Amino acid sequence: MILGFYLIFRYLMDSLSMILLTIPICFPVISVMDFDFVDLAALQADAAREVLAARMELTREQMQGLGIRMT
Repeated sequence: MILGFYLIFRYLMDSLSMILLTIPICFPVISVMDFDFVDLAALQADAAREVLAARMELTREQMQGLGIRMT
């Protein structure tokens, strides 16, 4: 559900605005589901490892979305 919002919003606004608008809605939902920031970070790291293991090429925006820092 949250991913659906982001997929729709990415065509309407920039990423910072999207995050600032959805955090007040998404954070309580995620908290009720008993996820915390450590769990979310672990999920992001797993997704990044899967992409890197598949040797897929990522765009700059995708890397930023996965939290991969570029030098």
